[in-house]
Amino acid sequence: MIRRVGTRATPLLALLALAAGCTDRATPAQAPEVSPPAPVAAAPPQDAAIAAALGPPGAETVDAALAAAQAFTAKLPQALAAATAAEQRIRGAGARALQAARGEGGAARVAQARAQAEAARNTMSAAAASLKAEAAAQGEAVAAAMALCQETPELTAYPGCIALTATQPSLSGAIEALAQRQAAAEAAWLQERPRLEEAAALLALSGT
Repeated sequence: MIRRVGTRATPLLALLALAAGCTDRATPAQAPEVSPPAPVAAAPPQDAAIAAALGPPGAETVDAALAAAQAFTAKLPQALAAATAAEQRIRGAGARALQAARGEGGAARVAQARAQAEAARNTMSAAAASLKAEAAAQGEAVAAAMALCQETPELTAYPGCIALTATQPSLSGAIEALAQRQAAAEAAWLQERPRLEEAAALLALSGT
């Protein structure tokens, strides 16, 4: 009987070859490369944003002086009109009082003329004193702000400094006009007061 050698080894070799093929297929594929994220621009620091909103150094002082000067200038026309009205009430009061003192029933009219003139003068004097103090304070604040504008290079073209320079002449002119009108009202009082006293003296002599 003839034996066949190697017939059983063939299935074993086939299994080994199949296992080797499976091993080759199981090798994982290489993952694709991922690009790093693009850098994000950093936001500006908070301090820089605040500084930009506030303006250059000294801007706050300039803005405050400008706002105060504009507010003061805006109310000067009303004060000028009040001083003019006071002068008109004072002027002629002495003549009216003298005319009343020489007529019948003049005592009440003399007293009325004197009371009106004195009230107008007192009101005007109180307003003049208040406005004079405020004008002095405004002048000092504007002068300090103007000096700051001139001494600080960052403020050379600052809008507040430009506006303050334009406001200063109108402020000075309005203050000067008011001072002249108040002086005229005071001069009218000094002129009319002797006549009012004369009218009172006439009444006293007449016994009325």
